[in-house]
Amino acid sequence: MFIAKRDRPNSVVQGVRKCEASYAYMVSDNPACAGGFLCEEYHPKPHDNCNISRCEAEESKLKKKVETIKDTIAVHDDSLFNERTGKLQTSLTCHHKFNSDSLHLISTGIQNNIAQLIKALETASKKYKATYYIGSKTNISKTWRKKDNKMKTRKSKE
Repeated sequence: MFIAKRDRPNSVVQGVRKCEASYAYMVSDNPACAGGFLCEEYHPKPHDNCNISRCEAEESKLKKKVETIKDTIAVHDDSLFNERTGKLQTSLTCHHKFNSDSLHLISTGIQNNIAQLIKALETASKKYKATYYIGSKTNISKTWRKKDNKMKTRKSKE
């Protein structure tokens, strides 16, 4: 019990650091990340749709992780107060201060950054959709496939 209480702040800090590190990676200039889509001079390329949708999925996962960390901190902070009186239990002010500081850090820092990144990815997706027709290759009808396969077999026989 004591060890779990002792390690809780450390695990919260590590979780927040992991989220910050994954956000920093997503904003980096790596071609697989969303950093290239954030600049004002972004011009969509034909293969960017896959990268944008993958980055949006990763950002939603990151947002869920941050929300779970925030929820666990809030649950722990609620348990520090007495149920009958609603006052903070004695000798738990340090835990309450850590929880309030962590919640403030998460809500002002990471969550705002993630929300801005999601908006930026949505604008990049809108730019891509305005430039390229989406679904031109994925919605091939069955009759067109049959014709295409016949042409391919004719070419292979020749």
